[in-house]
Amino acid sequence: MTKLSAQIGQWAAWTQTIVGYTYVAVFIVLVTYFSVRPWTDIQTFASEIGSAYFLTLTGHQVLAFLQALLVLVLAITIYEYASPDKKILARLGIAFALAFAILSSMNYYIQWVGVRQSILSNDLTGLGLFVQFNDDSPMFAINMLGWTFFYGLTTLVLAPIFNHNRLESWIRWAFIINGIGCIITAILLAFGQKWVSMFWILLVSITWYAYPLLGIRFRQLRTRLAS
Repeated sequence: MTKLSAQIGQWAAWTQTIVGYTYVAVFIVLVTYFSVRPWTDIQTFASEIGSAYFLTLTGHQVLAFLQALLVLVLAITIYEYASPDKKILARLGIAFALAFAILSSMNYYIQWVGVRQSILSNDLTGLGLFVQFNDDSPMFAINMLGWTFFYGLTTLVLAPIFNHNRLESWIRWAFIINGIGCIITAILLAFGQKWVSMFWILLVSITWYAYPLLGIRFRQLRTRLAS
């Protein structure tokens, strides 16, 4: 691992920490302050979106958009860190993280360019199928495929790379727990168990502590490489 790759990993992990916990905070605001109601139809959804809610909702989506890209960057830096006998796991992690980033980015870009602009222009014909908050829509399925199945596979295959000290053991177990939970969530969603998405949010929030620890680990490596 080079000093530059350790530096990129450090800043990506710390940025991911800030973005991730801000995402959780904004989600709580959306659920509590704005009293988000279950999806009914596109007309109701469009009529209930005020300017403050729309701004908060867009900010929440931007944070989610950034997280997937940062996971991909971190998977690449972890590849640089991995020992030769475990680089195959890191390569798999990069492949799964790339799929995750593509699916997540596609969903949120459609929300901004397609859904948001159509609501602002009051063109609602067929729009309900493209709103991610409609949990029967293709966009909800695409987004959750990335955030559950491929994100889960990413952390699951990267977990065995971290086995050098106690700090890394915390990272490893966070990645394992997240990976198993996300994959189970993906399977249950495929069988129509939509309630599990709330469990998934809690799971991701709990295991997010891996990223500040990863930032500390990359800082240690950067310091060692600089000496």
